[in-house]
Amino acid sequence: MNYVMSKGKKIVDTLIIFTILFISLPLSALGLWFTDNRVILPGDTTGVSEVIEIEGASKSAGSFSTIYVTVFEHSTKLQNLIIEGLKYGEVEEISSRFSHISNSEFSKIGKIQYESSQSLSIIVGYLNAKYENEAVLLDYSLDSLAITYYLEDGPFKTDDRIIGINDTSINDPNFKNKFNNRKPKDILKVRRNDSLMEIILDDNNFRRIYFEPIYKIDYEKMLPKLKIFNTNLGGPSGGFMRALAIYDALTEYDYSKGLAITGTGTISINGMVGPIGGIKEKIITAFKDNKDIFFCPIDNYNEALESYNRINGKERMKLYPISEFKEALEVLRNV
Repeated sequence: MNYVMSKGKKIVDTLIIFTILFISLPLSALGLWFTDNRVILPGDTTGVSEVIEIEGASKSAGSFSTIYVTVFEHSTKLQNLIIEGLKYGEVEEISSRFSHISNSEFSKIGKIQYESSQSLSIIVGYLNAKYENEAVLLDYSLDSLAITYYLEDGPFKTDDRIIGINDTSINDPNFKNKFNNRKPKDILKVRRNDSLMEIILDDNNFRRIYFEPIYKIDYEKMLPKLKIFNTNLGGPSGGFMRALAIYDALTEYDYSKGLAITGTGTISINGMVGPIGGIKEKIITAFKDNKDIFFCPIDNYNEALESYNRINGKERMKLYPISEFKEALEVLRNV
């Protein structure tokens, strides 16, 4: 199946999503036909400037945007049949390790991932920009490790916040080493809602801890000041592009060069770009939105290239695999 750009495509996309959400859900609810699958559909792009605004930022001739996809967790049998019949989007199986997690918890997990990726994008963008702009100032610290996915019948719950291990607090320089080398019978200090508790690790759960780092940023002391707008977005995949846009805004060189730049990927504290889900749908979404450059995590490249090669006129949008933040800067300096 080839993807061709057309003026009515967005209208068609909207009608398909409407059908899936407002027709299939009520019918499926009558039969309780929910499955351990998820449906992934093309979504839309969001300008980073719509989410984050930096005071006195250098003006870019082009733009940076993130991409989101539409996801239905625990999709119904009817939804799956519609997607497979239309050959539109994807149906994939939820790992059996996480099939017990409810849709409301998946939504909460997405918010945790977004909170983490947003703080990481700010830290990476500001710290790298400081090498070119001495006026940049940022003070931050690790606040907690927020539990996302958890094992069924395990001791953790979504959004538990790990704040220490044994007698070592999360702000202790030795915390990272001790946590990475944790073992059965170690005691994790956990904040659950407004309560503090201790969880003793055992042979079944001491390694299987899924979490996102949550950083505390001193917004009062940071320079230049930054304004964050409320959003309904979720997930970690916008971190890399937000970091890139922040860096561009803080430095004198215009990395955008008048181009519409988009992409996807998680970002780590050391600037590594990590894989994400829904890459095929994101490629299609970027092309439909007339983007010039698409940055793809190198771990997703083969899947992205497969989708990219099925687009008629794909040459209009360049696809670049990226493994770390600084690679993207080099690409933009040389385009």
